[in-house]
Amino acid sequence: METRRLGSIAGPIGIKGELKVYLTTDRPEIFFRSGYVLISGVEKKIESAREHKGMMVIKLSGVDDRNAAETLKGKEVHIRVKDLPALPPDTYYVSDLTGLLAIDPEGNEIGRLTNVIKHSAQDLYEITKKSGKTFLVPAVEDFVRKIDLAEGTITMSLIEGLDEE
Repeated sequence: METRRLGSIAGPIGIKGELKVYLTTDRPEIFFRSGYVLISGVEKKIESAREHKGMMVIKLSGVDDRNAAETLKGKEVHIRVKDLPALPPDTYYVSDLTGLLAIDPEGNEIGRLTNVIKHSAQDLYEITKKSGKTFLVPAVEDFVRKIDLAEGTITMSLIEGLDEE
């Protein structure tokens, strides 16, 4: 069963078992559509979900008090891939991008995309070189030329000095 990470549980909120979820998706409507999440591989029914201060607050069936909610703190929240909504063209799930080989337009290796950082202006792609050095690339058309999930590559045109050791 293939899953995708939606976020992680930051902790309980209130005394009735509600949980704050730090999102790793910019599509919180997934919580409303799916009706369930997977926590430690176990399916949990969502009784309610609402957005609150950049996080989701969810109430899971069987988690009825603060003590029960506290036991889930730090756990990752997943959903089955087959239940994800279709994306518009040229839009990707972060989990699909992570691990792509970053190459220049001539096909030379730059590094691996290891993280996507949400930023108010645009996302930032964290690229890790073989040396272990990391640098950030704005996820804009000037830098990101092509994403090819089938090939496992992301073609980038970098400005001089952006990736220097």
